[in-house]
Order: sequence, then structure tokens, then C-alpha cells
Amino acid sequence: MRFVGLADLVAEASPDASGAAALSGDPDVLQLTSGSTGEPRIAVQSLGAVLRGGRIYRDRYRLSPADQVLVSVPLAHSFGLIGGMAAALVAGASLLTLERFSLSGVQAGLDAGATVLLGTPMVYELVGSALPRAAGRPVRTALSSGGALSRRTRERASASLGCAVHQIYGSTEMGLVASQFDRPAPWPDDSVGLAGPGVAWRLEPDGPDAGRLLVRTSTMFRGYAQGAGAGTFVDGFYDTGDRAHVDGAGHLFIDGRKATFINVGGRKVNPDRVERLIGEHPRVREVAVYGMETGDAEEVHAAVVPTAALAVEDLLEWCRSRLSPYEVPHRVRLLEDLPRTGLGKVDRRGLAAEELRT
Repeated sequence: MRFVGLADLVAEASPDASGAAALSGDPDVLQLTSGSTGEPRIAVQSLGAVLRGGRIYRDRYRLSPADQVLVSVPLAHSFGLIGGMAAALVAGASLLTLERFSLSGVQAGLDAGATVLLGTPMVYELVGSALPRAAGRPVRTALSSGGALSRRTRERASASLGCAVHQIYGSTEMGLVASQFDRPAPWPDDSVGLAGPGVAWRLEPDGPDAGRLLVRTSTMFRGYAQGAGAGTFVDGFYDTGDRAHVDGAGHLFIDGRKATFINVGGRKVNPDRVERLIGEHPRVREVAVYGMETGDAEEVHAAVVPTAALAVEDLLEWCRSRLSPYEVPHRVRLLEDLPRTGLGKVDRRGLAAEELRT
């Protein structure tokens, strides 16, 4: 194994780097996947793919040496490493990071002159609900990855920041697949944007209204380390495991992850859909929907963080008026906060395990 330093990366990323200054070969970059749908694994990327991914972000969001990129997610996260560090390197921009995440740290970075902000939906939920609005901040672009960004969260965060918050869709294995960006036309609700440069996708039939999303990108990973395999490929396309559909204008919509669907008496419940509809309740700040096994069957359970006093029966009545009977949660728990993984994603497995213990 060969280790490279920051100076090597800077030389490799420099637009005018000579062949002599560039790194020989194409070293591996090891990234830990989030483990949001299974056990975390080590994905092997090439350094060339990482820097190529950085150039995609640089070009799509017009990064330059005048920019200061504030990354509120760990640099070990693919979004932070490529959309943040690699993009800043190849653009010659300044990189601002947080030693430990806090809203006050994000505010300090913005007040210090950050022009681009990277965060998860949780970050933008906090920004929209608690960050004081300040006129004159230079931030011009905010990017969100790591989960679905609700319209309410996006609108509140955009109002606090004074700029648009754009959704990014990708993964450690694939890099950037689709994204939103500044344009005159508004983005359709729930769309994750248009295909990124060098991206090809296709949908394998999987129900009447959606298909299983298969993707090929220019930043594809090399496989998993420690004998964990190379992922699932179909004719050179990576199987994301996500169900999706594409409208006539090419906008991609993620309808849910097939592996997370809840089997209720043979009927498949998409937890993302249930979360979205519960999240529209005016007294719900956050919600997580997950399956609980009960013998040979599964039930739909929900954990809800309310913004004010909320009766469970009132929330269930809200669900009954908007969901099919089999989609309505069997149980709702009201919590002060939702458990998170180290990367800020809601820990649904942790919620289920906690419920079993109680």
C-alpha cells in the first residue's frame, strides 16, 4: 500500500500540472460506505475518478479560486470528499471544514465568507429552523445530499441562506448521478435533477409506474475491498437498488429503495412515500418510517418529532385520509429527536432495535 500526501493531491489536481509532477499510476482511494441499507463496506475508487468527480462539481457549480467551500459533512463521506475537497482542489478554491458538526460552526463558516455550502437534509432542517437570517452573506449555492430533501425544508433553508438549496443524488459507488443547479425554470417537486456529465441510466421494469435504476458513470468505483465483491452490475450498469422514474424532460425521481420496502400482507409499502405524506402535517418536524417484523409478517411503524403538541390519534387520522389502509402506521412513537448515523442519516435500524428493547 502506498500513501500520498496533500501536496501530491494538489499537484495532481492542478490544471497546469506537468506529467512529471503528476502521481504515477492511478492510486486507490478507500471510502467507507454509509451502511444506510446494510453493513458498511470499503469501496475502492481510483484517484483519477475522485478528481474527475471534483471537476464535475467544479464545472456544474462554476467554482473558482474566489470561492470558499464550506463542508458540514465528514470528508470521509463521498459527498464531502468529492463534492467538497476534490472540487475545491481542482477549482483552486478555499476549503472550510468543521472539527465537529454544530449549527454555530455552520453559522461561523457562513459569516466568514463561505460562498458554497454542502450539507445533508438534517443540516438544512436546522439551518431553516434555527439559523438567524443575515443580509449580505456571500453564500450563492447550497447543495444537499444523503437523503430526500423535502420541499418545506428546502424552502425554509433557502429563505435563511438567501440562495437556492439544490438536491444531489449519487453514492460512494457511482459518484454524482443527477443534480439540480441554478436555472430559470423551477425544478419539479421531488425531482433530484438531471443526469450529470458522463452519466447513462436505464430503468428495468419493476411495477407499472417505476423501474429499478441502473447507472453507468465516469466515476464508477473499482469494487469493494476485503473480498466484499464488486457490486451488482447488469451489462456494465450498476444496480443502485433504487426504484425510480424519469419524466419527459429527463428529470429523475427516486421512488424509494426496494430493499427498504415493507411487506404488509403481501403488499409493498414504500416508507419514503409514507414519510413524505406524514411530513406534510403542520406539526411534524421530522419523521422516519420503518418495518417491524411480527412473526411471519411486517408492520409499518413511524417515529415522529413534533414541532408542537400532537396527539397520535390525530396524526393517524391525518394518515387515514391520505394513505391506503395498509400504508397507515400500526404504531407511532413521538420522540424529541431521531437517532442518526455518523454521517447524519436517520438510523432506522437503530429505531427498530430500540423498539424491540422496549
